[in-house]
Amino acid sequence: MRTRPFAIAAALLALGMGACNFDILNTNQPTLNDLLTNPTRQKISTVATGLFAGARSDMQAIIWRVGSMGREAVNLSGNNQPDFIEPYFGPVVAGGSFGGTMWIGRYANIRTANVFLTALANVPDVGADPVHGMSAVDKAGSRGMANTLKALAFMYVVELRAQLGAPVEVDLAVNATPAPFASEDSVYRAILGLLDSARADLVRADTFPFPFSVPPGLSGLGDALDFSTPATFIQFNRALAAKANVLRATDAGGCPRRFVLERCSGGPPEGRVLRLFERSGRHHQLAL
Repeated sequence: MRTRPFAIAAALLALGMGACNFDILNTNQPTLNDLLTNPTRQKISTVATGLFAGARSDMQAIIWRVGSMGREAVNLSGNNQPDFIEPYFGPVVAGGSFGGTMWIGRYANIRTANVFLTALANVPDVGADPVHGMSAVDKAGSRGMANTLKALAFMYVVELRAQLGAPVEVDLAVNATPAPFASEDSVYRAILGLLDSARADLVRADTFPFPFSVPPGLSGLGDALDFSTPATFIQFNRALAAKANVLRATDAGGCPRRFVLERCSGGPPEGRVLRLFERSGRHHQLAL
């Protein structure tokens, strides 16, 4: 008689064990597939925070490495000899401190921006889903922010590689053939295209708030300038565009290539224009 209850208990235990697994979702860190197939307003806000963080990553490393190459700085920590030997004595190792290091963070954030933009396009409209959806204005402001930070990442890349150029068409599957290198001028052209597209989206969003938090340093807290709305973020965008135009028009020796700069015309800040004069006398205007 004792065997029957034991057999029943064993059978129930076996059924219970068979139904269990270790596939426990970490809801604090949703998967990429979940973000792309089921994007929501909150998930987009979370990725936006990551984009801002990624834009600031590795800055200390970039500053001292670029400073070392320009003979303006030296790493005195002494705990890693290549950090001193490579910039001052060479050779620069392909995947070492000065080779791959300054690529990784920038292209990681470019990929995050591409993922962000793909997910953003699939967020339901707020009219269809008032809780998880986003309005057209929300999406415009978000696109403007993402493409501005994407352009910033490309600017770091091309500033550090100059005439070597860089891959631009990198919105590819991880197992796809690597993107080809584009020339330095082509990279700047792509950067300016991103910034102009971002500006158009920021103009559409105007004074409506971003659907995510803008971090300190850009939010107007303390002594920082205020870029916390699409309307004010345009100023940050235009400053990057002005810098990209100047760098594109300047050769490695610091001399103008084709353009001569003129000061901004008068009037209120939002109406000022930066003029780049070609040597032929024609000029191109950059709205600030």
